[in-house]
Amino acid sequence: DISAHQSKSINEFQDIVFDYVVTVCDHAKRTCPFFPGKILIHRRFEDPTSYREFQRIRDEMKQWIIDTFSEEETPKDPTL
Repeated sequence: DISAHQSKSINEFQDIVFDYVVTVCDHAKRTCPFFPGKILIHRRFEDPTSYREFQRIRDEMKQWIIDTFSEEETPKDPTL
């Protein structure tokens, strides 16, 4: 149950250097502040508008993460 979870401000992460920085929508790719990262990846997913679409996109994201970031240190085939 994640009902008590809250999103964090992007400002909380500005001084952190990440191994990977992943954007998942075109708007975020264009408008988010720069985050230093060893590898920058953009993988676009549709913006869901219904519960079924949220489930489908969630499953697509999960599979992409598994396929891309399996036990290797670098992504297999990132969409950069």
